Amino acid sequence: MGAVIDEIYAPTPKDYSISSFYANYHLSSGSAHAFMQKVLRIDGLMSADNNLDWYESRIANPEWALEGLRQALSGDSSLRRKYFRNIAKNEVPEELSADMCAVEMPVCGKTYPAIILRDGMAEASSATAPTGVTALALSALALALCL
Repeated sequence: MGAVIDEIYAPTPKDYSISSFYANYHLSSGSAHAFMQKVLRIDGLMSADNNLDWYESRIANPEWALEGLRQALSGDSSLRRKYFRNIAKNEVPEELSADMCAVEMPVCGKTYPAIILRDGMAEASSATAPTGVTALALSALALALCL
């Protein structure tokens, strides 16, 4: 079975539905295309201000995107629903808020913020930890740019 990822701009993503998709692409609920049961959007996670987590995440996590895509395509409930939603199934975006954060994120200022490590990473030198070197280097670069 096919699928399509609809990335057309919607100023209020939570209002974008399968009806919006039909109207934008001149289709109807009776259209017989293989992808009609899997019409995905990248607005599955968003803020109250309509900012998509797909674009606004502080740290890129491509493996989360892949897991979310796999979940959206397969329907496997053991996978997290991340970034994607299937508007053909009337899924709505999950709204993220600051109250949901378990860790206070650092900001640029006169002091050095703590290094943000990705899930499952331990702080180590690049000489002993080849996995995560890129993430650690990017965190250090971001820190240097804040000064």
